[in-house]
Formats: sequence, structure tokens, C-alpha cells
Amino acid sequence: MLVRITKTMQAITPDQLLEEVMPSKRRRFKPDKNEPIIVDTLRKGGAEVFIIDWPFDLLIAFQGKLLLVEVKDGKNKLSRSQSKSLLKLWNKGCELAVLRSPEDAVALLNRIRKE
Repeated sequence: MLVRITKTMQAITPDQLLEEVMPSKRRRFKPDKNEPIIVDTLRKGGAEVFIIDWPFDLLIAFQGKLLLVEVKDGKNKLSRSQSKSLLKLWNKGCELAVLRSPEDAVALLNRIRKE
């Protein structure tokens, strides 16, 4: 259960929280063509995957870790704002990944398993 910090300590669902935090951003962006296969690969590998689109494409939970993931198709690069956001979060100790293929997704999960 999530609790909104207010005077009444009202309980909210994760979907309600996402709607409050980024109401106009949800599914506003066109996903990369390879996003469905990468999401499927992560889920088959045991990760819980949340498609959040903003500030990055995915939030994954796997073996006690939370990671923000940006999916890029082919040689597409991060936008300037994504690069800035990634650097800020990296400097705060957040775990981030850019995945371009199902093989990248498998490699990410294998790296986490070895930690």
C-alpha cells in the first residue's frame, strides 16, 4: 500500500500516484519499435516491468533492485534532455540502463544476478 503524505495519510494505488505525478505524460510518447520485445524479454527473465514513458521508458524491479531503463531502437541516441536527466540521476546513485535489443535485456538481468 502506498500512502500519500497528507494530514489524513490517505492510501493510494500506484496508478493514482503515477497519474498525479505525470498526468499528461502517460503514453504520450511513441514507443520505440523494439520496446515490446525488450519488455517481454525482461518479464520472461523474471523482472517486474512498468512502462512509465517519462522520464525514461521503463522502471524495472529485479532481485531487490530498481532500475530506470531507456529503450532505443537501432542507433538512435538519447535526446539532450534524456542525457541531462540520466547524468543527474546517475550522479545521485540511481541505476540506469539503455537497452537496444533483447540481448541487452538478458545481459542486464545476468549482470544483476551476479551482483
